[in-house]
Amino acid sequence: MINVAILFGGISTEHDISLKSADNVIAALDSKRFCPVLIGIDRNGSWFHYTGDLADVVTGAWEEHDCAPVVLIPGSAPDARGGFLELVDGEFRELEVDVALPVLHGQGGEDGTVQGTLEVCGVPYVGCGVLASAVCMDKDASHRLAAAAGVR
Repeated sequence: MINVAILFGGISTEHDISLKSADNVIAALDSKRFCPVLIGIDRNGSWFHYTGDLADVVTGAWEEHDCAPVVLIPGSAPDARGGFLELVDGEFRELEVDVALPVLHGQGGEDGTVQGTLEVCGVPYVGCGVLASAVCMDKDASHRLAAAAGVR
């Protein structure tokens, strides 16, 4: 099984849209190949490992229960892999994650910040990298780069 950290919620005004998107992603995952590890980000930017009812993701009720705080740590040596830790009963324990799938919209999700954090921590992720994400969120920069490449 491949453990997929599905990152959802977030600080942007598109928080609720992210919940709906995550619900769709969870429903579409092949449960024979992938095991979802749900990482919800509340509107204040705190990260949590959610282990409750999957139906509560889309409604936002996930924030009310079954959550453990989560942190990301960088690897401490060039070959060391960092990753996700959750705080359970006052102890940090590693969350087994093979790849992260950010299902975040807007600021703090699509703008390269989460992608950069995952890269610093050595966590492989799905989707655009830091630069592409940042440039695409900055419409002025996107238009200038396109114009410089001869695209109207």
